Parts: sequence; structure tokens; C-alpha cells
Amino acid sequence: MKKYFFSLTFLSICLAVNAQNITNLTGKKTAVKNNNSNPVVSLTITNPLQKYTTNGPVERELGTLISENKLIPSDALFVVTSEHTSKLSGVHHIYFKQAVNGLEVTGTESSVHVRANGDIVSSNLNFVKNVQQFQTPSIASLNAEQAVQKIAQQMNYSMGPLNVIERSNAANQKTLFSRSGISGEEIPAKLMYYYNENIGLKLVWEVSIQELNSSNWYNFRLDATTGTIIDKDNWTVSCNILGDHSHHDHSDNSTRTVEENCVEGQVFTEIYTAPTFEESMVPTYQVYPLPLRSPYSGGRTNEVNPQDATASPLGWHNDGTTTYTRTQGNNVRCYDDDNNTNGPSNTNDYAEGGTSLVFQFPLEDTNGFGQPVYSATNQSEDAAVSHLFYISNVIHDIIYQYGMDEAGGAFQEDNFGNGGVGGDSVNAEAQDGSGTCNANFGTPGDGGNPRMQMYTCGNRDASFDNEVVIHEYGHGISNRLTGGPAAAGCLGNEEQMGEGWSDYYGVMLTMVASENGDDARGMGNWLNGGGLNGGGIRTHPYSTDFAENPHTYDDIKTEVAPHGVGSVWAAMLWEMTWEIMDKYEAASGNGFSSDFYTVTGDPNVDAGNIQAMAIVTEGLKLQACSPGFVDGRDAILQADNNIYGGANQCEIWAAFARRGLGFSASQGNSTSKSDGTEAFDLPPSFASFDNSIAEICVTEGTQNNLTGGLPTGGTYSGPGVTDNGNGTSYTFDPVAAGVGSHTITYNVVDGCTGNPTNVTETITVTSGDPLLICEDYTLQLDASGNGTLDWPDVVSNEIKNPYVVATEAIALETLTGAATTLALGDDAITGALPIGFDFELYGEKVSDFYVCSNGFIYFTPNTGMTDAQSRTAQTFPEPGIPNGIIALFMDDLDPSAGGTIRYQVFGTAPSRKLVVEYDDVPYWNTTDLNSGQIHIYEGTNVIETHVSVATDGGTKTLGVESIDGDAGTTHPATNNSGWTVASPGLVIRFTPQAPSFAQNCGNNVSFTLSETNFTCLDVGENQVTVTADDGNGGISTCTATVTVVPNPAQLTTYNGSWDNGLPNTTSVATFAGNYNTSAGNIEACSCIVDADATITVGAGEYIRSQGNITVDGTLQVDHQGSVVQVDPSATVLNNGTINVDVT
Repeated sequence: MKKYFFSLTFLSICLAVNAQNITNLTGKKTAVKNNNSNPVVSLTITNPLQKYTTNGPVERELGTLISENKLIPSDALFVVTSEHTSKLSGVHHIYFKQAVNGLEVTGTESSVHVRANGDIVSSNLNFVKNVQQFQTPSIASLNAEQAVQKIAQQMNYSMGPLNVIERSNAANQKTLFSRSGISGEEIPAKLMYYYNENIGLKLVWEVSIQELNSSNWYNFRLDATTGTIIDKDNWTVSCNILGDHSHHDHSDNSTRTVEENCVEGQVFTEIYTAPTFEESMVPTYQVYPLPLRSPYSGGRTNEVNPQDATASPLGWHNDGTTTYTRTQGNNVRCYDDDNNTNGPSNTNDYAEGGTSLVFQFPLEDTNGFGQPVYSATNQSEDAAVSHLFYISNVIHDIIYQYGMDEAGGAFQEDNFGNGGVGGDSVNAEAQDGSGTCNANFGTPGDGGNPRMQMYTCGNRDASFDNEVVIHEYGHGISNRLTGGPAAAGCLGNEEQMGEGWSDYYGVMLTMVASENGDDARGMGNWLNGGGLNGGGIRTHPYSTDFAENPHTYDDIKTEVAPHGVGSVWAAMLWEMTWEIMDKYEAASGNGFSSDFYTVTGDPNVDAGNIQAMAIVTEGLKLQACSPGFVDGRDAILQADNNIYGGANQCEIWAAFARRGLGFSASQGNSTSKSDGTEAFDLPPSFASFDNSIAEICVTEGTQNNLTGGLPTGGTYSGPGVTDNGNGTSYTFDPVAAGVGSHTITYNVVDGCTGNPTNVTETITVTSGDPLLICEDYTLQLDASGNGTLDWPDVVSNEIKNPYVVATEAIALETLTGAATTLALGDDAITGALPIGFDFELYGEKVSDFYVCSNGFIYFTPNTGMTDAQSRTAQTFPEPGIPNGIIALFMDDLDPSAGGTIRYQVFGTAPSRKLVVEYDDVPYWNTTDLNSGQIHIYEGTNVIETHVSVATDGGTKTLGVESIDGDAGTTHPATNNSGWTVASPGLVIRFTPQAPSFAQNCGNNVSFTLSETNFTCLDVGENQVTVTADDGNGGISTCTATVTVVPNPAQLTTYNGSWDNGLPNTTSVATFAGNYNTSAGNIEACSCIVDADATITVGAGEYIRSQGNITVDGTLQVDHQGSVVQVDPSATVLNNGTINVDVT
């Protein structure tokens, strides 16, 4: 079955729009009203191949698809779900669905966006071709009551009486039920069709239930014949302040609470008597006002009359019928919900301002900086409630100016006759008792009250964190505007960017003039306790500096949805905002305005930050339901055309292209975050230069037909450059240019600005010699006294090739009584443990290992590793500590709650293996168990991870990472992702590959060492020259210090006596204590004098060393005493004192 998705964008500009004239293709309006007064419009097509241009915009778009044989005439029935005109852009937004038998079809959400002159600026069409072919019933077997009962049975809800409040006789049988003891809000139900490519077309009941025992607010679709739940959307978006995959709050003040066993909500009912006001009374709120981000940013002030007269004409305490003296009004009803009743338990749960509307409440406990400290006994409840009420109203009043007005879906009880559906102010719940260290926002369609729940986290209260409150309210903005105000489920796909818009509004509404784009803006620092300038709760803080935030489009493939995916989108929006701000700051000093309420739609008036927020908000209205990143980018570009006449197209494209969402980027299917392709190019008409080459050797000769400049038709110039005169290519002579860095210029008329523009690239001409960097190396001799050096041992810029990964059947080793059991607690590590043999990790030799309770071992001390770092799964490779890892299931485990960790060495040299076992170790605060073993092999350096059971505790990592964290290898499915392994398990084997070296000037590089074979003669430091040769005249050398260490079997140490027999010509003599040759002359292969030792060689006595002598202490040679080195190439390394007496 073909289902067509279209997004059509037109870039012409107009200022006004006719809002209502929707007609069929023959010019007749044939509408049947449903109970929502949404017209079901029929298109009468006499010639399906004819295009019609004089009818309504929806009909015109559908007619085009019919003429292209992408739909048939009977498909072109639709239900308008909502429509409104944006005041800023003048664009009329029409949202609709396909209709069958007079009922809307969920899964076909579409929109058309039209200027006043009738020009269609963009459309998103999602209709199903030949939808009538589906044999589906038109009459439901179940009625609305039975549908609710079926849901309750399948969700294990305990229902009370189900009473009908309203019922429609329309085709959709829309019904409103009482809460029935299972929902925090009255339960709506209506009949519709549901389309999914996998199951076809189904007649369903749509029912929404706000659960009492959790923050979930589900919108169900139930098969109207069988009573089976087909799918459900969660209108509540939860924002885990501790991150996407953490189960763990280890702070001293943590309260470990899960959303379960909550009491059923009790609805508090009261008859409110409106007070009598004096006109002189004005509201006052003692709060942390915007743009303060949180209590970190400054102290509380008294904000007097802060309401905006346009957005809140009756102020914040009048809902159109009643004036309140408490934290309730037209936009927000705010109360304390620490009892988790999903509503106020009594009037004391509101903050009361009295008839003077003065909301000044003390902080019951503060820290040394005057910041609020939350505890069970000092909650500062009234201060928190009044602050949450204040900030929620401010957000409403600001975002109203940008298009979320009454017709656009604003959260208001009274819409003052300005369109839209009222009765939907925000229920804002401070200090909510259903959880901790979190917050959420549930958004039903227009006319349904959203619910915002702010939690506490240890001694912090989210209600005081303006960024977090804005973030949560931002979910209401993005959910209301995407797909139109009546939609509530358009941001449930995997690539959706809801978390990104919420973060973006959070940083935008707390921006101050002193900020710079390359500053690091961390999110959620107050609630998370990270400090004002902390890194925040996302992978990276927001910054235009790629060193601070390197996010590009491809990062969504490895970032966790939805928060990680959203953070990539927010990084792009932040990049775009500063690109626009910088332009206006440079041109007119109008980059930033602190007046967030004033937006005109004139690019010559609105500051850069105002324009950015305007086009982002308008873009929400233009994008398709279930958008991906490319959809969002294109909607913002169109929004800029709609509002500002395209004034910011160049900046928008530059920012998105820089972050990998350039012209050629593809999002694939928006239901997946893994199938997109990033690109960094600009539209072909924009002046850009992506050079064919960046670096060339001087020996490589003249390079012909180099390109990269766009659009074509320009000219190239620069050192060594000859323009070919064809507007597309040039020739570059590296000899003429010379060794060094050279700027190449492409001059062309820029399609973005219309002006001739120079764009540049750099070509670096190198000398032709390989880049060679040496590193020192310690070589231990083997049992036979020999050692071999290879070039990767002493070259630091080799390429660390990944391990070869293979899977096979599991083969667990049975540990014996000789195994060592490790008594590790939560987030615990061992000290250094001996492997028992030399092992190489990415070519680096290690002899000790460390065990972490969180499912991994490592081979470098990782000094300074925090508990949080140890329990947080990494994406390999990751330069930040910990490094040098073999991860079995790197995640938040807790062996203090059960299970065993132990290790044992099996076999005999040279074929031993170390086995580290995790047996039935649970995740923190769960009963989910994990079992497996790590095997590492002597000689081959093969690594095996034997996983018998790995349960789903969130994202975790299995793989190998180098000592420096600059290289890593995992199975494709196990790199910081939500994988599981069921019994009997499997083995993932990692077989090392030899390192390689980058080609030089297109030539393979070979190496020679001045010395490769070492014996006991060479014990101590040796200078080895490394030569790299590309075979074409490119030669480089460097020197490495190779410290040769004797094998313990060859070593004999003197400290009052010899511990391994008298030295001889095949052994190494080490002097740890004072020695006089009067006790015996010394014959040795080589000698070492330790730092605290003094060796005296008397007259007529001697030390005869076959090879090197290293002196870290004192060597005293008396007159006629002798020290002899037999090997002519032997050296003496004097790090101490050598005295030779001559008389």
C-alpha cells in the first residue's frame, strides 16, 4: 500500500491571508458538520488528470496529487482539525486528516499553509492512496463505555462508576465520561479510523486517560471490533534531570522514589467567593525573575505588575469569570502537590496573596549564598508555588507574542473571543510527590488542561530553576504548535526534536547581553547541583565553540532518544541564533534585545535573538507531524521567508550546514534516528568553496582540474594557481607555490546576497617527508635474556587499527577455589592487581589491571575517576576517563546488593589467560541481574567477552578502548545502547590487528630501527634511531629512548647479600645497598647502582661489565681500581656520582 508524504515549499512572500474559504474542486462547498464543527469536505473530480488552480488550498494540493496519480478522487475526503492565521507572518495554517465514512483517519495528519493572496507557501500531505479498498467496518461493535472498560481491563485499572457527562450524535459518537476513579481528568472518547502500513485501516475508539498512579497521560486507540489496544501515545513528556540512562542518585541528600503505589487522586472541590478589590491594588511577586536562570544567577526581587496587557488583558488572577487572590487565573492554576493527589488537597496548597495580591514569602531555609534549601521540614512551599506561578505566566505572555495566541493554541481558560478553544490553563504542580529529580509536562489537544509537575531533587526544588520550568513549558509549546493546536501526538517519533525545542526556549529566555556564543551554557545546573557554570545535564553544554559542543547531525545515531537527540537539535538552533545575532550586531548593534515581549516581524527593527525565536516558533507550525531534523530545518527556512522576507536565509543555512544539516543532508525516515546522512554543504546557489585537496606534497607534481567553488562561473586565484577559464576548475602547481600554507580564493556572485563574493580555502604544501613522532619505550627481556623491538613500540603516531570482532557460542570458564573473590561495594574499584603475564591492549604492554563494580576492567590508574564516571556508560572511543577499558556491561551495577565478582589465571606460560567473572550482579536499585566473564589471553592478546545474561537497565557498553581513549572497538550493537542478551548467551571476541602508518604523498611508508635486538648487555637506557622512508625521497628520522629491563630470572640484587647468587657474565648485578669489591670482584653482564647505594672499587680490584652500566647512586673507583666494559658499544649512564681517584 503506497502512502505519500510530501513537503512542498514555495519561497514567494505576501502579507495577509483569507482565513476560511475552503471549497471543492468544482467550486462548490459541500461540507457536513461534525460535532467539532470541522467540515468533512468532498472533492468532486470530473477529470482526475486536470489541475485546478481556482479552488481552496487543500483541494488544490490534493487535486495535484490526483493529477499525478498519487491519489484517486475518492481519497480526497478530509476533516479539518484546526486552522488559524499567524499574526506575525499572515500565513493561514490549515491542519486536516483524510476521512473515511465521515470519520477522520489518524495516521494521515496533513497541513497546508497559505498566504493572503492564496499562494501556498508549504504543505505536508500524508494521505493514503486508494484508502477505500480496505474492508473495514463502518459501525463499531463496541460502544464508548465498553471501550473504556476494555482499556481498564488491559491496563489493570480499578474502575469506579463510569458516568456520561456529554454525548454527541455525530458520526464519531464523541463522549465525555466521568473520571471513574482511574483518571485525573474527565475521560473523552470518540470513534475514528486508524491507519498503519503494517496493519492497514482499523475502526478504533480513541480514549485518553490521565493515570492516577503515575505521571502518564495516555491517549489510547482501541480496536472498535475486538477491544484490543492497538497503540497509545503518552501526552506527558518526562525530563529526567539526571540523564537518559541513569538509575542512580548517589548524592548525600538523595531520596530514592519511584512512581508507584501512589494514592488515588482525590478531587478537592470548593465554592470560591470572589473578593472585593480596590483599583489601587497591584500584584507583587517575590521571585527570581527572568532572565535569571536559577538562584545561582542572582537573588529574589519584587516584581510589580509583571503581566503583559496584550497576552493577559485581565491580568494573571482573573479567568474571565472569577478574580482570585491565590495562584490561579486565566493562564495557570498553581498549587503544591506533595501528596501526589494530582490536584490541590485544600486551599492551603495554593499560595495566597490576599486582596492586595502580594506574594512575598520567606525561604524557610537557605545555604550560605542565600539560595533556597529544600527539606521535608523546610519546604518554602508558598515561595515555590508563587515562583512557579510567576514564571509560568511570564512564559505564556512572552510566547503569546510569537504566535502561540488564542487561535494558535495558547493555554487559557478564556480566549476572549480570539479563536481557538479555551478552558485549558496549565495545572502547575510544585513539589509534586510522584517522583524526584525530574519534571514533566502533559499536553492534550486544544481545550484540554495541560499538567506540569515539578519535582524536588535532594535539597533542590525544580520550581526555582527557571531553565527547567521553561523547558517543561516548552514541551507544551512544541506539542501544541506541531500539527496544529488540536493535535497532541505529533512528537512521538524517534527523530523528533521536542527536547531540543524545550532546551532552546530555556536558554533563549534566560539569555543576557553579556553572553557570547562561544560561552558554555549548561542546562539544569541548579536542580542538578552543578554550579552556575557547570556542564549541565546534556552530553555537551550549548556553545558555538566546537571544542565545547562538537555535535553534528550524525550524533543522533549514538545519542539517546529523546533527550540526547533533542540536545543535538538545540545545539543547531543555538548555532543558528548566534549566526543571526552576530550579523545584526555587526551591522547595526542590534544583535540582542532583552525585551523578549516586542516582536514586529520587521528585520530592521527586531533584534537578532528576537528574530531567531520568532522563526523557530513559526517553524513549529509549518513542519509536518512526526518531523525529523530536515523537516525542522526547512520549516525554519520557510518561517524566515514568511515573517522576515528571507532576510536570514544565508545565516540559517550556514549554521545548519556547519552542524551537518547542510543542503545534501537526508533524514531518511523520521521514525528512525539511525538512517540519516549528514552533509556540510550549502545550496548550490550560495557562494561556497570546498576544495578538492587540502594537503599535497611538493613532490606530487601539478594537480589538474581541481574544483570546489559554487556556484559555477567564478574564477580561482592564489599562489601556484592557474584558473582554467571554464568557471569550474583550476590547476595547482605545488612547486610554484612552495612549501607552506596557501590561501586559494574563489570569486563568484553569491546567490544568497546577490553580490560578488570571495570565498577561500587553504592548501598546505608539505616538504614530502613523513610526519614521524617517536616515543620512549620500556622493553623487558624474556626468560632467555633476549628482547625484540618493533617500530610501533617507539612510534606514537601510528594508526591503532580496530580489533576484529566476531561472535560465537558461549564457553564460560569454571572458576575454582583458587579464584580471588573481590568484595566490591556500589561504584567501587580495586587497586592494581597483577595480570600474571604481559598483555597488550591496542599494542601497549600492561602488567596490572583494575576491576570496577560497574561491569568493566581497566589497565591504567584513571586517577581522579569519579563515581558518576564509573557508572556512566561511555561511547567508545571517549578520551575522558576512564580509559584503557575492557567493558563487559559498562553501566550502573551494584554488587553490594548481590552477586559475586572474582578472578583467576588459568594455564601455564606462555599460554595463560586471565578470567574476570561477574555473576548475578544487579543493576542499582533493581532486581535485574547480569552475568558474564572477561577472558584475556597471553601471547595472542585476544580478548573475549562471555555474556550469559545481560538485562535491560538502560544503555550500556561492551567493548575495548585504548589506554589514551583515542581508539575503541565494540560490537555494532553494544556501543552505549540498550542491548540485552538472554540465556544461554554468547561470546564476542576481539582479535587485535597490527598497527599501520598513514601513507605519505600516496606512498606506503617503511621503517628501519638502528637497533632491534637486545640482551642483558643493553640493560638501562639505549638511544634508538627510527627512520621512516616512503620510497619516493621522503625520509624522516627521530630518536627514542629504549629502557631495557632484565628478566627477573637474570637479576641478582645485593643488599647485604646477593638474593639470586653471585653475579656472572649472563646476569645483571643490581646494587641496592653499599658494596666494596674487597668482598669480591664483580663479573656481570651489566650493572645498576641504585640511588641510595655507594659502590667502592679498591686498588687492584675490579668490576667487569660485559655491557651497560647505570649509576643512580655513587660509584667510587680508588687509585689502581678498575671498571671495565667489554662490549665496545656499551654505555655508562650517570644519573648520580662517579668518582675516580688518580694519584
